[in-house]
Amino acid sequence: MMASATFLLQLQNYPKDTINDEMIDLLQPYFRMEDYNMDMARRVCGDVAGLLSWTKAMSFFHSVNKEVLPLKANLTMQEARLKLAMDDLAGAEEQLREREEALQAVKDQYDKAVGEKQRLTDAANVCLRKMTAATALINGLSDEKHRWTNQSKEFKIQLGKLVGDVLLATGFLSYCGPYNQEFRANLIKTWMGVLWQKNIPFGPDCRSSTCRWTHRPCRNPRFRDCPR
Repeated sequence: MMASATFLLQLQNYPKDTINDEMIDLLQPYFRMEDYNMDMARRVCGDVAGLLSWTKAMSFFHSVNKEVLPLKANLTMQEARLKLAMDDLAGAEEQLREREEALQAVKDQYDKAVGEKQRLTDAANVCLRKMTAATALINGLSDEKHRWTNQSKEFKIQLGKLVGDVLLATGFLSYCGPYNQEFRANLIKTWMGVLWQKNIPFGPDCRSSTCRWTHRPCRNPRFRDCPR
């Protein structure tokens, strides 16, 4: 075995954690021998001295490793637990991120809804003011409607009597100017009778309005002998 070319490499790569108490107990008789020491081994052969040193080092390593192995096992177990905990933490952080995104989306919807509510409230207030103004205007116009309706009826009646009123006014302006009040009144009365016979309507105020002319002295010589 020692003549093998890979013997030194095998020693360097020996699985030290596989050394157990039984293997160390088998080495104890050799360790108790008087000639099992480095000086004697160097006298015999340098390779033997190296192998002796390796066996003692492995024995010492096992004595230390007996205390380290439980710690390593515990470390391995704790690392596994840590990995599970980190995986759980990563999952929790991912869920937290998703919840925060959902919360932000809900907040955005809430802010949008509040803005829309405010816009609708403002629009409703504007509409209410317009409705109030329109109601006041309608109430005011309802009173005017009666007056306008009555006035329209009066205008229609006056329009029907317009022909007779124009005839009387035209006759008065054309013929009654030079005469006195009494003669004017007789002319107007005569013309009104003619209009009545011809069924031509005229206004009741036409006579009084056409007869309000005051008497003026006749300056035209042709009308000096006319009745006054």
